[in-house]
Amino acid sequence: MAPTNTHGFCSLPAELYLEIASHYGSASVFSKQQTVYDGKPFERRATLLALSQTCVKLRGIFLPLAWQHLELREAQEFSSSLTRLLNVMTQYNPALSSYIKAVNVVVPKDPSTTTFKELAYFLRLLPNLLTIQLLNLQDKFATAFSEAFDYKKCILPRVRTLLIADTAIHLVACCPKVKNVTAVGPCKARFVRTLASTCQKTLFEKKGASVVEHSAQVTTISHYFCDGDLMTEEIKRFTALRHLCRLKITTAEAFDRTINSPQDAEDCLVLRHLDVNLV
Repeated sequence: MAPTNTHGFCSLPAELYLEIASHYGSASVFSKQQTVYDGKPFERRATLLALSQTCVKLRGIFLPLAWQHLELREAQEFSSSLTRLLNVMTQYNPALSSYIKAVNVVVPKDPSTTTFKELAYFLRLLPNLLTIQLLNLQDKFATAFSEAFDYKKCILPRVRTLLIADTAIHLVACCPKVKNVTAVGPCKARFVRTLASTCQKTLFEKKGASVVEHSAQVTTISHYFCDGDLMTEEIKRFTALRHLCRLKITTAEAFDRTINSPQDAEDCLVLRHLDVNLV
């Protein structure tokens, strides 16, 4: 049987398909704003999925790209979306799990009692996961989150980058190879203070975990919306992280001044941020 589509779109070389895909934007998860969302990641994924359904050749190229970055942020459909993903990864097409490299999670205001356990289980199914963004975790759910993300039960061995709510500090201990930790939240520097203190004592005294033991590879720590001054002694505790070379703390005032003028970001940050090189 003669091959089909030998002269059409499906006959192009693979590098041209990748060039086309690059024009749909990158799958970046680094957004310091928890509420502003333009829907572009969903549009990008829908386009890539449509292209993957064109023919067998395009499926092999565009399907992995469509699954590289997952979004879990629609409050009304959060639980159903998570359940559907679990079914796909465990029953229908487990091979898709190897494509996922970044997950963006915005926790709903009223998560179910099983939400965090299902989320932890789902993340453990992703062998090539490198980046996690997890935002909007309210204080009242911090305990349930910490129980689900117990470092003894939930290990995410390949994760290198975390951008998380400051209430989700337990996630750090689950990622032994994490290098970059960024916290987003209004909790008066609690994340930074807690993380700093763990460099000399246990992260969770009852469980005996420490950042030094379980996250010894951290090289960069950033905190946005830091509403409070850090004491010099607290900053010094970070030196216990042997590989840490940069600590950046940005106050809410400085962040507000830079958010609308990216060109002047560095000039404004000088006013109200602490940027320490630890060498």
